[in-house]
Amino acid sequence: MIEPGTYRARGVDAVMGEQNGKQYFAVRFKLQDGSELKERWYMVSEQNTEISLQNMLTSGWNGLSMLDLGTFGSTEVDLVVEHRTTPGGKTVPTIRYVNEPGATGGSSGESLSLQQQKAVAAKWNHVLVKLRAKVANKVPF
Repeated sequence: MIEPGTYRARGVDAVMGEQNGKQYFAVRFKLQDGSELKERWYMVSEQNTEISLQNMLTSGWNGLSMLDLGTFGSTEVDLVVEHRTTPGGKTVPTIRYVNEPGATGGSSGESLSLQQQKAVAAKWNHVLVKLRAKVANKVPF
């Protein structure tokens, strides 16, 4: 099991999915030691959708369309990993933060069809547009 800590990693793939009516990004990262870590970033509110989209952007996704996740993993990131306990009492590693390298900070389900992905993109695209505007107006220190 991956121990809590910060790990350099690169995204392997990302897809949209849905479980119990909740949409998510299912992401997979490969750590420098070759181990892999899978996570789901849910889109159930505007706030956590923005966090999910920011994590995707930090991981190299270009953010041009929620229907094209192909650039996910195009850059290395630092994953802050913690442990959590599942409802069944099992301890599992989970991604707490996705940071640019050197920065600090705090799988059941079904794949979505293209039509379903378009519906998710239509529902949450306004969050992506706002986030892109924030990033475009970011002033360096």
